[in-house]
Amino acid sequence: MDMRFEPLEFQKLDLCCHALLRDVPLHDVWAIPLIGGGPGRSVADARAILFGNQTREGPFRVLYVFGDEALNELRNATMHGFLALALTPRAGGYTLYLGIYVKPVSRFRFTGCYLALIDLFRRLVVYPALAWYVQRRWALTYASSD
Repeated sequence: MDMRFEPLEFQKLDLCCHALLRDVPLHDVWAIPLIGGGPGRSVADARAILFGNQTREGPFRVLYVFGDEALNELRNATMHGFLALALTPRAGGYTLYLGIYVKPVSRFRFTGCYLALIDLFRRLVVYPALAWYVQRRWALTYASSD
């Protein structure tokens, strides 16, 4: 199942990251449907599923966490990236959105080549595996919440 989501639809969500990152290109968006969870879930619940309760989330630095939205940052010699997470309720559960924003850092513009090389791997392996993991952990964690 393809969980890629239209960037324009993601940008219609009422999120702070759109204003903060208005000068950073939105590279990719994924929407992961989550079944159940009960009422009142927040993006913190989704972050706990993804990252545990860590202050730093892998290579990402946490910039902010609000009720329905979180923004993380990653910077290296090639790119300055942001991972926006948003959790919205839907019939029968929630949808977890992952918006990936990428801004080139290198003056030689290696970012485009870098992204092209890893896009296929990310889209065919990384994101589907991540979606499966999140859906499974969500179901196991919140099965009794409905």
